[in-house]
Amino acid sequence: MLILKHFVWFVLFPSKEIITSNGIKDKINSILFLILLNFVFLLFSSLLTVYLLPDFQSAYPSEQGVKWLFLFPIIIAPLREEILFRLYLKYSRFNLSCFLGILTLVLTLLVSSEVIFENWLPNTLAFLSGGMVFICSFIFLKKYDHLFDYFFKRHVRLFVIFSVITFGYLHLPNFKITREILFLSPLILLPYFMAGFIFSYIRLHFGFIYSVMTHMMINLLGTSILVLFQ
Repeated sequence: MLILKHFVWFVLFPSKEIITSNGIKDKINSILFLILLNFVFLLFSSLLTVYLLPDFQSAYPSEQGVKWLFLFPIIIAPLREEILFRLYLKYSRFNLSCFLGILTLVLTLLVSSEVIFENWLPNTLAFLSGGMVFICSFIFLKKYDHLFDYFFKRHVRLFVIFSVITFGYLHLPNFKITREILFLSPLILLPYFMAGFIFSYIRLHFGFIYSVMTHMMINLLGTSILVLFQ
């Protein structure tokens, strides 16, 4: 299939070239194929991990409130992660400023050990700090816009690989970490690496909105499967 050929080529040689000839139907068909490909890798990785680590356990909580079971993994997490890991892959002043603002917001919440929407004071401070960083970055980047644009175009391959690796290891706490888990982390996190390449491919070739929607669909399917089998 043509989409598989394009995707494999992208994994080997990430490109910033945008495919503008694809209609909405072609994009949807390509996205559905890539979602299926991601679940094939998930199945392969899961079976191999269980074979190598018979006592392997996920740290995913078995009991959660409806808000965190659906709102966070299906709405908040995909949007946040796409901004943090994929938005800046296609450079613009707004994209990079938005990335820096959201990064500041997330780090502020982590430092204060708070969760979004839980307590109004740390959340307010986090949103204010993120907003200030966004505004300052947007103003600062105006003077150097052409330099950053050139830099991102020259090094898009490095940015994609960095995005995929950091995105994968961000999900390592989803598992009960042991020395064996750390040693086999490239295998255990294989579905996340594959998802990172898929989201990056969709973001660069189809657009940011498509990568967010694909992320939401994969998380919806994954969350539904966890609920059904718990």
